[in-house]
Amino acid sequence: MVSEFLLTLLVLVFFVPLSLLVLRSMDLLPSSPQGIQSVLGIFGIVIVSSVGLFNVFLYRYQRRFKALARLLLEIEKYNRTLDAIALLDHLDSMQSHQTPESAPRLSLQKRSEIMTALQTTRQSLIDGLKIERILRQHQQTLTDGYKLIANLETACSTLSTLELRDRASEYSQVINDALSINLAVQREVNRLIG
Repeated sequence: MVSEFLLTLLVLVFFVPLSLLVLRSMDLLPSSPQGIQSVLGIFGIVIVSSVGLFNVFLYRYQRRFKALARLLLEIEKYNRTLDAIALLDHLDSMQSHQTPESAPRLSLQKRSEIMTALQTTRQSLIDGLKIERILRQHQQTLTDGYKLIANLETACSTLSTLELRDRASEYSQVINDALSINLAVQREVNRLIG
């Protein structure tokens, strides 16, 4: 919306006065107020049409990269999960150095299952990126199969949503554990300092 407004403003500021000067120098600018109004009306129609064509171009451009944008969002979520696990490991290692051996340690439960799930997710994301690249490279060949691709994309996103919901509950538990560990570490540090 802002880009459309800026484009219209730029056209009004630069194109209209320049066009009026060119029309005046060529003696094509009418001298009557009605003639000037009709010229400005034509300019308005041209501006609105160009903004409309620009929107159509952006819409088509956006549709081409919609699947890639979804994949990049999933990769970002995956990286945040890895960061949370790394934080949990760091907090666990700090606790193991600061507490006696008899104290209960905070650690990641079901670590092997989580690592297997993360490895599977990583491989799925890599495969998705490869498929997206292949589809973009062969887009001329696939002009007739847009509906097939859209249906496949919808099915894949539905499957990944179902799979991610299950993982999200596990990850939310991991993050909740990490937050509770963080609070426990803060209390322990405050107790040691104070």
